[in-house]
Amino acid sequence: MGLRQIIVPAMLAAALPGAGRAEQILSLSDAQKSDGTSFAEQLRSAPTGQIVLLNTFLVPEGEAEAFRQGWARAAEVLRRQPGFVSTTLHRPVGGARLWVNHAVWESASAFMAALASPDFKAAAASMRQTGFRRLYQAERTLRSAR
Repeated sequence: MGLRQIIVPAMLAAALPGAGRAEQILSLSDAQKSDGTSFAEQLRSAPTGQIVLLNTFLVPEGEAEAFRQGWARAAEVLRRQPGFVSTTLHRPVGGARLWVNHAVWESASAFMAALASPDFKAAAASMRQTGFRRLYQAERTLRSAR
């Protein structure tokens, strides 16, 4: 698939601790250890229990509808896989082009099996946009005090 790379806008980079200049760009890559690990290493070392996948997609102007349709095809395949819990696609506001997917799986092994399915591979191959992805475990949830 090649190098998957997302360039986070300069304003975000400037807001990060240690970023001294607004012109600084943060580059994140699935294949390289741009944030300390690779996605493949995360999959291999994921702990047992529920995991959360967060992945971002930089969608070029004019391609939002095609991206939505591609995401929906892939999501429909994944929702039928064992271990799938949920997924939510978040669209950017204010003219931004960075979309976010939030998916929950019962385990990393269930997620890996789903990624390996021929149906998912076919659905994902139809998408032009590639994204940056990382796995997480939920630590704490705060709800409204109201």
